Amino acid sequence: GFVKPLNVVEIGPQVTSTIRRVDIKEGQTVRTGQRMFTLDDRSDTANADKASAQAIKDQALLDDARRTLARNTDLKSKGFVSQSAVDSAQSNVDALAATLSSDKAAVAAMQVAVGFAAVTAPMSGRVGEIKVHVGSLVQPTATLPLTTIIQVDPIDVAFNIPEREVQKLLAAQRAGPVPVRAHVENRIINGHLSFIDSAVDSAAGSLKAKAEFENRDGFLWSGTLVTVDLSLRMLQHAVVISPRAVQV
Repeated sequence: GFVKPLNVVEIGPQVTSTIRRVDIKEGQTVRTGQRMFTLDDRSDTANADKASAQAIKDQALLDDARRTLARNTDLKSKGFVSQSAVDSAQSNVDALAATLSSDKAAVAAMQVAVGFAAVTAPMSGRVGEIKVHVGSLVQPTATLPLTTIIQVDPIDVAFNIPEREVQKLLAAQRAGPVPVRAHVENRIINGHLSFIDSAVDSAAGSLKAKAEFENRDGFLWSGTLVTVDLSLRMLQHAVVISPRAVQV
């Protein structure tokens, strides 16, 4: 079988900007949430400050409108102003409240845009080749990613099972977890069967399967060829003899 990572993620920007800092190195192991790239966020930060200032301004106008409404309501109870003055003040309060809600939504959107300046790792894994440098212009629509992350622990080994062994494999899977061993350079790594394809490839006469292995030390390398064996059945208290003792 061939060693295959469980997940491969292409890292790209969500906004058009330039690379201000590269926070990782090629081949480095990163953790989920770790910063990988820092983009230039000066424009987005300025827009966020502008939106915050507009929200503060509209909040002040809303407070003043509420005070005006309270005064008109008090004057209306004493018969000094008409109902239309109270209604007009109430409408002004409602309009400014809606404007303030829009301002707060704009501030939240700007803060999200500012957050896009920090490109973080969506999962733990090993960093591949870095394809950008400080000052590079990056865009969400670019065909090439900034880099890739390959999950190396745990990791899969994909292999094919002959068609004649499918029923034995299915019976073993129904009985419980199926142990799988990978042989790599005189070393045996224990794992378990994690996937069986839903159909046999009629052209090849085989069934695709995968086994999952712990790979904390990174010994299983993605793309390499390894030998695997499955234990489909255990015979208890069986009598065994040396093959050299059998004569025909």
